[in-house]
Amino acid sequence: MTNLDENDLRRALSNFATGVCLVTTLKDHVPLAITINSFSSVSLDPPLVLWCIQNELSICDAFVNCDRFWINVLGELQVGLSDIYSQEGKNNLDLEHIDNKDPEMPLIKDALVQFACKNDRTISCGDHTIIIGRLCEIYFDDQANRPLLFHRGSYASLDHSS
Repeated sequence: MTNLDENDLRRALSNFATGVCLVTTLKDHVPLAITINSFSSVSLDPPLVLWCIQNELSICDAFVNCDRFWINVLGELQVGLSDIYSQEGKNNLDLEHIDNKDPEMPLIKDALVQFACKNDRTISCGDHTIIIGRLCEIYFDDQANRPLLFHRGSYASLDHSS
């Protein structure tokens, strides 16, 4: 085994295309959001999903210690939302981005699918924390656009011509 260069590792991992999500939660009744691409299914029975957050982010504790959170899978027309909430310190969710204008249930407007989760457990792992959520409800729009993808450090689209 050789030592792994952090830049080489980052470049190699970027070859795995991912979807882009906004995870939302509440802290003192204030809706918060963060852009992620580390979302995955864990189990169907019980229904569990996971995502990861970088420990050094100022918003980390709010998500690690929350009771519930919502994972909103973004469509390709939502690059602007992804850009806003991927910035450190830009995590207060604008009410204009909430689907039902209910700050107590911050679902993102026009998301492909929205997963309502109860925070089941967290696992500290390296420079990130894995957050496992138990799915409580799912909302989706069959008429929604194509997913927003991230590949090799930039946004990508599906080509439906083939």
